[in-house]
Amino acid sequence: MTATTQTQAIQYANTLISDAAQLLSLYQNIKANAQQFTDLNIGGVLNSFSTTAMNADGSVGTADGSPNVAHPIDPRVYTGLTRAVSANQVNAMINTLNFVVTFVECTGAVAQQSGIRANLATMSGG
Repeated sequence: MTATTQTQAIQYANTLISDAAQLLSLYQNIKANAQQFTDLNIGGVLNSFSTTAMNADGSVGTADGSPNVAHPIDPRVYTGLTRAVSANQVNAMINTLNFVVTFVECTGAVAQQSGIRANLATMSGG
Protein backbone atom coordinates (compact mmCIF):
# COMPACT_ATOMS: atom_id res chain seq x y z
CA MET A 1 0.00 0.00 0.00
CA THR A 2 1.35 3.39 -0.97
CA ALA A 3 1.41 6.05 1.68
CA THR A 4 -0.79 9.02 0.91
CA THR A 5 -1.29 12.27 2.73
CA GLN A 6 -4.49 10.81 4.15
CA THR A 7 -2.86 7.61 5.46
CA GLN A 8 -0.01 9.65 6.93
CA ALA A 9 -2.54 11.94 8.66
CA ILE A 10 -4.31 8.88 10.12
CA GLN A 11 -0.97 7.47 11.33
CA TYR A 12 -0.11 10.84 12.86
CA ALA A 13 -3.49 11.08 14.59
CA ASN A 14 -3.01 7.57 15.99
CA THR A 15 0.42 8.58 17.30
CA LEU A 16 -1.13 11.56 19.09
CA ILE A 17 -3.84 9.32 20.54
CA SER A 18 -1.12 7.04 21.90
CA ASP A 19 0.86 10.01 23.26
CA ALA A 20 -2.27 11.35 24.99
CA ALA A 21 -2.86 7.98 26.67
CA GLN A 22 0.77 7.89 27.85
CA LEU A 23 0.55 11.45 29.20
CA LEU A 24 -2.67 10.63 31.07
CA SER A 25 -1.04 7.55 32.59
CA LEU A 26 2.07 9.54 33.52
CA TYR A 27 -0.08 12.28 35.06
CA GLN A 28 -1.97 9.74 37.19
CA ASN A 29 1.27 8.05 38.30
CA ILE A 30 2.88 11.37 39.22
CA LYS A 31 -0.13 12.39 41.32
CA ALA A 32 -0.06 9.08 43.22
CA ASN A 33 3.73 9.23 43.68
CA ALA A 34 3.63 12.85 44.82
CA GLN A 35 1.03 12.00 47.45
CA GLN A 36 3.15 9.11 48.70
CA PHE A 37 6.25 11.36 48.71
CA THR A 38 4.40 13.71 51.06
CA ASP A 39 2.61 11.10 53.18
CA LEU A 40 5.75 9.11 53.89
CA ASN A 41 8.11 12.10 54.20
CA ILE A 42 10.31 10.54 51.54
CA GLY A 43 12.37 13.73 51.18
CA GLY A 44 13.24 13.72 54.88
CA VAL A 45 14.08 10.04 54.84
CA LEU A 46 16.33 10.40 51.79
CA ASN A 47 18.08 13.38 53.38
CA SER A 48 19.16 11.15 56.27
CA PHE A 49 20.58 8.32 54.15
CA SER A 50 24.29 7.51 54.10
CA THR A 51 25.99 9.17 51.16
CA THR A 52 29.26 8.82 49.31
CA ALA A 53 31.66 10.84 47.26
CA MET A 54 32.14 9.76 43.66
CA ASN A 55 35.52 9.14 42.08
CA ALA A 56 36.55 11.03 38.95
CA ASP A 57 35.90 7.91 36.86
CA GLY A 58 32.28 7.73 38.09
CA SER A 59 32.81 4.87 40.52
CA VAL A 60 31.68 5.03 44.13
CA GLY A 61 34.26 6.64 46.38
CA THR A 62 34.74 7.15 50.09
CA ALA A 63 31.65 7.13 52.28
CA ASP A 64 30.75 10.50 53.79
CA GLY A 65 31.07 10.84 57.57
CA SER A 66 27.56 12.30 57.73
CA PRO A 67 24.80 12.60 55.12
CA ASN A 68 25.48 15.11 52.35
CA VAL A 69 22.30 15.68 50.30
CA ALA A 70 24.38 16.79 47.31
CA HIS A 71 26.30 13.49 47.21
CA PRO A 72 24.79 10.25 45.91
CA ILE A 73 23.03 7.93 48.31
CA ASP A 74 25.52 5.13 48.96
CA PRO A 75 24.50 2.13 46.82
CA ARG A 76 26.76 -0.11 48.91
CA VAL A 77 24.50 0.56 51.89
CA TYR A 78 21.16 0.73 50.06
CA THR A 79 21.63 -2.12 47.61
CA GLY A 80 18.10 -1.90 46.22
CA LEU A 81 18.78 1.53 44.72
CA THR A 82 18.83 1.34 40.91
CA ARG A 83 21.60 3.93 40.51
CA ALA A 84 23.58 6.32 42.66
CA VAL A 85 21.54 9.52 42.89
CA SER A 86 21.48 12.21 45.54
CA ALA A 87 18.58 13.27 47.74
CA ASN A 88 18.80 16.65 46.00
CA GLN A 89 18.35 14.97 42.61
CA VAL A 90 15.33 13.00 43.80
CA ASN A 91 13.78 16.14 45.28
CA ALA A 92 14.43 18.07 42.07
CA MET A 93 12.84 15.27 40.04
CA ILE A 94 9.64 15.20 42.07
CA ASN A 95 9.41 18.98 41.59
CA THR A 96 9.93 18.57 37.85
CA LEU A 97 7.31 15.84 37.61
CA ASN A 98 4.89 17.93 39.64
CA PHE A 99 5.10 20.55 36.88
CA VAL A 100 3.28 18.04 34.65
CA VAL A 101 0.43 17.95 37.17
CA THR A 102 0.38 21.75 37.41
CA PHE A 103 0.25 22.00 33.62
CA VAL A 104 -2.48 19.39 33.13
CA GLU A 105 -4.65 20.76 35.94
CA CYS A 106 -4.06 24.43 34.97
CA THR A 107 -3.40 25.24 38.62
CA GLY A 108 -0.55 27.67 38.08
CA ALA A 109 2.41 28.62 35.99
CA VAL A 110 5.03 26.02 35.25
CA ALA A 111 8.24 27.57 36.50
CA GLN A 112 11.54 27.27 34.75
CA GLN A 113 13.93 24.94 36.50
CA SER A 114 17.56 24.77 35.51
CA GLY A 115 19.21 21.41 35.02
CA ILE A 116 16.07 19.41 34.19
CA ARG A 117 17.62 17.63 31.21
CA ALA A 118 20.77 16.77 33.14
CA ASN A 119 18.73 15.47 36.06
CA LEU A 120 16.55 13.41 33.71
CA ALA A 121 19.70 11.90 32.23
CA THR A 122 21.12 11.11 35.68
CA MET A 123 17.90 9.70 37.06
CA SER A 124 17.11 7.61 33.97
CA GLY A 125 20.64 6.60 33.05
CA GLY A 126 20.15 8.09 29.60
